Amino acid sequence: MFSYAFPMCSTIEPNISLTYPMESRVVNDIKRSQSDVGEQVRQRRFSVSAESIQPKDHLILDIVHKSSHEEAVIRAATFDHFAFMLLNPDQYEQVVQAMSKKGVPKHSIITQQGDYADRFYSVQSGVVDCLLDGVKVGQHTADEGFGDLSLLHSGRSPMSYVAATDVVLWEIDSVTFRMIMVTQSVHQCQRLRELVSKIPLFSTLAQDDRYRIADALRKVEYQGGDVVFCRAKSDENAIYIINQGTAIVTSNDKEYSEYMITEGDYFGALIDDDARQVTVIAQGPLCCLTLCYKTLCRILGLANV
Repeated sequence: MFSYAFPMCSTIEPNISLTYPMESRVVNDIKRSQSDVGEQVRQRRFSVSAESIQPKDHLILDIVHKSSHEEAVIRAATFDHFAFMLLNPDQYEQVVQAMSKKGVPKHSIITQQGDYADRFYSVQSGVVDCLLDGVKVGQHTADEGFGDLSLLHSGRSPMSYVAATDVVLWEIDSVTFRMIMVTQSVHQCQRLRELVSKIPLFSTLAQDDRYRIADALRKVEYQGGDVVFCRAKSDENAIYIINQGTAIVTSNDKEYSEYMITEGDYFGALIDDDARQVTVIAQGPLCCLTLCYKTLCRILGLANV
């Protein structure tokens, strides 16, 4: 692993005591917005879930094979629904793969108004009528979906959904949906904490401090050829950790003038000094996790030197 030498700031003490309470981390991952949907969405996110879901060490899903057309139908039916806006890309892919196919004959009731509802349905083909107190108030056709709020809080259906024709649906239940949300979020949080712990600059800090740093990491994405860090131009005091992808490093070191770094490697500088000896260029799609010096000082309760 590439381990570039970062000068340790003399004001950072390994066991510094914090003067403010710890922020919620793993439990509140499900509350945090994983897409840019606004503060009101973030505040509503956890409250709508009525049941407690415990994450699993190894989430085993029943993956249903789908053609590219079937996947396209599911994506079209889910992309603008509230529940799916809460998912990060990895979670969304897991949900799509976990959805199962269901055929419904004409005139069959899919969901009865007032009955317990805990599923989201994506319409592959056919027409579904929406009935409120027996009166048709709308319908869903191919590439449309219904029942997304049932994924977040299982309860009684506000209306009936009836197959107006023979219908083919894709469905997912609330337990599977929420398990994907919680488990993937917890695993991601644990992975970030492990990455932070492996960096010498942070390894001697108290565990709570490292957890705070992991929570504060900001994701930045680059395309192949993008300059991520440049010794000649970079004026930001920040550290970068490679989350996904690879990059090429060029330096003034005659022995290691050019080499590759990949997932888990880090680079950058957190204080103003002469240590900016490298230029880092993305070799392809690259995702980095970054933390600036000002944020680090705020996390550790230090004056911004």
